[in-house]
Amino acid sequence: FGKPIIMAVKGDAADIVEKSRSGLLAKPEDVDSIVNAVELMSTLDKSDLSKFGKNAKSFYRKNMSIEVGTSKFEKIIRSMVEN
Repeated sequence: FGKPIIMAVKGDAADIVEKSRSGLLAKPEDVDSIVNAVELMSTLDKSDLSKFGKNAKSFYRKNMSIEVGTSKFEKIIRSMVEN
């Protein structure tokens, strides 16, 4: 299965973690925030961690896998050729 995520980022990467419900976010470059996220993750039970991991893997497969990327690229190329 996938793995739960702890990210200390902003922007698109943070949006992906939130949207996918695959882990916890911390404030970038904020040691206390990162430590708090790690401590919180360490207190979660196996079912919560497993859910984060499953969500991460599912989101990746549906939105970011090589197959999805290739399909999107193919659609763009086809639309350019057809116009």
